[in-house]
Amino acid sequence: MSLILPSSLLKAIDQRKKEDAFRSLSLKNYIVDFYSNDYLGLAHNPQQREYAQALLSREPQYNGSTGSRLLSGNYPLIEKAEEQLAAFHQAPKGLIFNSGYDANVGIFSSIPLKGDVVLYDQYI
Repeated sequence: MSLILPSSLLKAIDQRKKEDAFRSLSLKNYIVDFYSNDYLGLAHNPQQREYAQALLSREPQYNGSTGSRLLSGNYPLIEKAEEQLAAFHQAPKGLIFNSGYDANVGIFSSIPLKGDVVLYDQYI
């Protein structure tokens, strides 16, 4: 497929290539992953995949991200996981967030009150 691009865009692409700043997506073989959220290697673990497939076949639910659990619905499987996490950590309740960023947003936008001081380190 041939694309017709404006000359200004072609110049910008050429400049990026000259500066070694042009990026393109590629498929890579599995290597040690120090660059993503998969630092435990679970995304490439065949036992993890088999366990997840078996679990999903037993637990009827939607697949994929459906948005906020508050707005689009909650799942018994997630509630069960939260209960297990709470029991493991000997806590009264557990709450799963989809990312560390969202956990921080959820916590820091709801728990501290006006005038509170929150201290945290670089690893939060």
